[in-house]
Formats: sequence, structure tokens, C-alpha cells
Amino acid sequence: MKFNVIWTDLCLVFRNSEKLAAIETWDDGKTYEQAKTAEIPMLARFFRYYAGWADKIRGLTIPADGNNHVQTLHEPIGIAGQNIQWNF
Repeated sequence: MKFNVIWTDLCLVFRNSEKLAAIETWDDGKTYEQAKTAEIPMLARFFRYYAGWADKIRGLTIPADGNNHVQTLHEPIGIAGQNIQWNF
């Protein structure tokens, strides 16, 4: 389910790469070519990477004494938004 959502966002990035490059140019002051050839492909790589993790996070059951069991469950909580200003 989460994979499909992130993958859909990735498809939207590819479909709207021209608009996103223009917005990135206005927002960050970079050239259009730099936004189109570096920034937008980097965004697509991030989406592809995290879409791949969405179906690979699993829990682990650890043996315990008696009738008890210990279970670890690693699951994404959500998106963390941060506003960090710098130019690179």
C-alpha cells in the first residue's frame, strides 16, 4: 500500500519534471538546466529509494521465557517535515 502511494508520487515527479524544474529555479535561484538535470532526478531517486523500503520493513519475534514473547516491529510512522535553509 505505502509502496503504491510513493510510486505514484514518483510517477508524478517524472510527469511534471518541467514544472518542478521551473519552480525549483524560482525558489532556489539555480539555473533551469541545473534544476532539470540535477535536482529533479535527485528527488526521483529519493522517492524510488523510499518506495523500495516500504515493503522491506518487517518485525522480528525474539524467544523469551515461559509463555511470553518479545516482538519488535519496525514501521514508518510518517513523513517528517524540516525547513533547513542552505544552497548547495
